[in-house]
Amino acid sequence: MASDGVSWAAAAAWRANRHRLDVRAPRAAALEVISTICGLHAQVMSSAELSLWARVEDLEPGAVRDALWVQRTLVKQWAMRGTLHLLPAAELGLWHGALGTYRHWLKPSWFKAFRTTQEDMEALIESVSEALDGPCLTRHRR
Repeated sequence: MASDGVSWAAAAAWRANRHRLDVRAPRAAALEVISTICGLHAQVMSSAELSLWARVEDLEPGAVRDALWVQRTLVKQWAMRGTLHLLPAAELGLWHGALGTYRHWLKPSWFKAFRTTQEDMEALIESVSEALDGPCLTRHRR
């Protein structure tokens, strides 16, 4: 029994339920599942697919790929912990607002991994902001 009177088994069951790992959802609820768990970690796409498969019954191969590239109901976004996640496209504005002040690139581990400094990162961000200032820029598709 945990110190507050909640057993470890009850805590584990609660966590499994919150992460949608206790009962697999129907295929039609896949986006709802992704929303409920606040996105699928997608640093490795096969991991994201497996994570969703563990939570959704009868998920067909290619469902995640199709949701990203055909139906466009999912987006791939740098999100929590500065890693890639798949999020419902309808929630993109919410996530941009929520993560708008998150500066994962200002951590010492980021500077070390990319062999840079805070000053260099801030200069790069400023340069990119200046380059993108003005009219909306798009890439012409053939």
